[in-house]
Amino acid sequence: MEIKTKYNIGDRVWVVKEADYYNPETKRRELAGTVEVFDDYIESIQLFRAEDEVIYILKQADMLELFDHDIILYNEKDKLLERIETIVKEIHDRENSK
Repeated sequence: MEIKTKYNIGDRVWVVKEADYYNPETKRRELAGTVEVFDDYIESIQLFRAEDEVIYILKQADMLELFDHDIILYNEKDKLLERIETIVKEIHDRENSK
């Protein structure tokens, strides 16, 4: 059986997301208001049939489960910049609406 995913094991990728942290006062993870960007290699892929959900596990960031929207292929620099700008805009919009 062949399963197709957007990314493959061994692909070098950028991870772009808003950083978060554990807030001991609220006892929850909260958004940090900063963009987190790093590169890594996909080490394994988990597919959950019931939800049709694909989770990517990276080599260095082994505790982090990522989805298609968190990942950009390493050589797609235009998409990398676009994603960074989108997240920065979301952060500014959220902070300006407070």
